[in-house]
Amino acid sequence: MKKGKIIYLNGVTSTGKTSIARVIQDTADEFFYLIGSDILMDVVGEKHRLTNYTKYEFEMFINMYHFAKLLSDIGKNVIIDCALFASGFNILCTLPRTSLRIANN
Repeated sequence: MKKGKIIYLNGVTSTGKTSIARVIQDTADEFFYLIGSDILMDVVGEKHRLTNYTKYEFEMFINMYHFAKLLSDIGKNVIIDCALFASGFNILCTLPRTSLRIANN
């Protein structure tokens, strides 16, 4: 089975990562799932965020990369919207501190 593509958008808060991800989703011929730190923080219940935020935030980030790899392994395309970088994954595209122009052909 052909692996799905992973696009990794990296940058500090409010640099447009999510906006770029949405443009890719809306304009690409291929379907892309979007996963990211802002989206996944809700998977950690408020009780645990309040008592041990750092532990659960770290676990959530690590699991996010495993989830992206799982989707790619079964042929699904993924956009990761995150401000952290993890090694050990084949990444199609990294866009730190750049602008992206998508043109329809």
